[in-house]
Amino acid sequence: MKLSLGFKGDSLSVINVQRPDEVMETKIRQELEAKYGSPTLDDGRKDEQCIYRNGNSFTLKSGVMSVRCKDDETSTTTDLNLVHCQSCPSNLSSGMVSTQPSRSLSIQRRPAPAKASGLF
Repeated sequence: MKLSLGFKGDSLSVINVQRPDEVMETKIRQELEAKYGSPTLDDGRKDEQCIYRNGNSFTLKSGVMSVRCKDDETSTTTDLNLVHCQSCPSNLSSGMVSTQPSRSLSIQRRPAPAKASGLF
């Protein structure tokens, strides 16, 4: 598992954990939903059609799917991302290209917006 911490000045602003397992992902989703209500789902995966001369074909999904929860009170955004990259094999005799999806959890606190000061 890989852990990255991001700082702004002396304050921790971003925590990023890569490759939590499926059990961890399910637990995180449940916690986020219980705390923040229904999260926003952004499914940026695209379909790739694999077509071969012998008439065989199938579809692969590749890309990033993310679940985002925002807490406006604390200016915190939590993203749970699933990255899954696959490509069509050059021929069917070599078998499917198997990839392990990469999962990451990112928690980021945004700085409070600056208050506009009036000229008068």
